[in-house]
Amino acid sequence: MSEQLDNDQSILSVRRPLLGRILGEKFNLLDSKLEEALAYQHEKGGLLGEVLLHLRLLREEQVLEALAQQFEMSWVPQLDTTHVDHELIKKIPIAFCRRYRVLPLRYEEGAILTASTDPLETVALDDLRLLLGKPIKPILTTSVALLACLNRAYDEIANPAGAEQVMEDIAANQSLDQL
Repeated sequence: MSEQLDNDQSILSVRRPLLGRILGEKFNLLDSKLEEALAYQHEKGGLLGEVLLHLRLLREEQVLEALAQQFEMSWVPQLDTTHVDHELIKKIPIAFCRRYRVLPLRYEEGAILTASTDPLETVALDDLRLLLGKPIKPILTTSVALLACLNRAYDEIANPAGAEQVMEDIAANQSLDQL
């Protein structure tokens, strides 16, 4: 437990560039819009990224790309199942992945590359580390991309012949289109 607390504190206490500054530089978020969001946040609470989305000042992709920069994480806007290790995800219940919006993708450089929609979701990532016995290297992606890839990957595990048939159908259709 102490290790988890130390990990959470180190993630939160590191001096990082301000999200508002990154959004202004990267996506031209006007100071007036940032001030509007900060006033709303002060009044109602919540995280700045969530407030910006709620007020429809930015899209999820923009907020997540800026968060990836702020937390020095990789930003991956699209995921596909060709990069998912099916043997790896068989070890994790789909309900866990859906609930915490995480998806272990594959082993890479001694760690498990794991897609997430929240850079502060340390509890689920720590649970994955304990379940899989390897360090976790998180990357950020959108909710839509993560859930679509997660559903496809688990469908491929449940019905591998169906996934192969779909790929054969796609290849056949492409061959017919070339004629």
